[in-house]
Amino acid sequence: MVLMPDTAWIELIDEGWNILVDADKEKIIQEGLSKITTPGKIAEFIYGNGQAGEKIAMTLLMHA
Repeated sequence: MVLMPDTAWIELIDEGWNILVDADKEKIIQEGLSKITTPGKIAEFIYGNGQAGEKIAMTLLMHA
């Protein structure tokens, strides 16, 4: 839950990982209870696969 009125990480909202609740006590409680009773979402690689650093290093080594 994002306890702010907006977020720069809109893709996390779009994918259902985060929800904007601001400082709305009722919405925080409602969403919190909902998440406790709902099965979690399967992780997807919306930011890549974690191999960017290795790929960058290999590219630099190959062109050095």
